[in-house]
Amino acid sequence: MILGAKDYFLITLLNEQRNKEETEQNIGALNLNLKGESFVLICVGFQNKSKAFKDVYEQIYGIFSGLLNGETFISGNRIFLIVSDDEARISKNLNHLLTLIFEHLEK
Repeated sequence: MILGAKDYFLITLLNEQRNKEETEQNIGALNLNLKGESFVLICVGFQNKSKAFKDVYEQIYGIFSGLLNGETFISGNRIFLIVSDDEARISKNLNHLLTLIFEHLEK
């Protein structure tokens, strides 16, 4: 699988130590929605990456993007959500987001 610049940067952001200036430049250059003061990382793992995996990703993205600011990406059999929002919005919406994701995955 060939990664786009956005996905590659987000994966390395999780796995590598980066200086703040370089990170902010990449966020701006890639036009990423990671401008919040607080961050939360959510990982949804799957045993198998089936044909329906992309549909699940798009549905989770739809749920996520309606509640909080941030980015989503796929790495292996996992969907990652990086929430980047202000603390009050995260406190208000994070539990609801997780509940919606779990309800959706149970279907």
